[in-house]
Amino acid sequence: MPNFAEIRLALYGAWRLLVLDAKGLAYLRGDFRGALHSFWVAAILLPLAVLEGFIPEPVNADTNANMPAVAHNPYIDLAGFFLSWFLLLAITYGLVRWYGRKERFGLFVSTYNWARIPRSLADVLCLAIYSGAGHIVDLNSVQSAPPALAILGSFAVAIVIGLQVLMLAYEWFVSWTSLDSGIALPTIILLLDLVFAVSLPKISALLA
Repeated sequence: MPNFAEIRLALYGAWRLLVLDAKGLAYLRGDFRGALHSFWVAAILLPLAVLEGFIPEPVNADTNANMPAVAHNPYIDLAGFFLSWFLLLAITYGLVRWYGRKERFGLFVSTYNWARIPRSLADVLCLAIYSGAGHIVDLNSVQSAPPALAILGSFAVAIVIGLQVLMLAYEWFVSWTSLDSGIALPTIILLLDLVFAVSLPKISALLA
């Protein structure tokens, strides 16, 4: 288990990377023990994942027949969250070995894991904003809403999109700096993460 000093330095390093400062890597341990300790972020991610799973999505089934309510199983969402996490790391290990950057994998694991904390916080914030705004105005037809509500809905959607784009850039930057392997590998990792993120809600809806 990481001590308080290691946690504080790792979180600071993740923050420095969030503002696109590659020097943040200096605060993260890339050895085997450091990579292993980084999985303790699950203790923080678990309550965030549970909270995210129970935030209701805005659904306007009564006013929009083309957007029926979609059920989700929060427990399947939670299991898929951690399964996709470890599956991505396993696939990345194979890619890193193929790229000849095996010695950087420990640093990637440590950096990627600690970076999940600000990413998960951003996910919860995005869902809370989208859900809150969706209970005030139909986000599927903002243009037809009264002017004040239309501005509110458009502003909420803009914030959510902006945060999502920022987190995508953050994840790519984390992979790029920690692996130091060019542009292709971090792009592949990002695309894999996006595939998992899109697939998980669909699987959860099917099993709900």
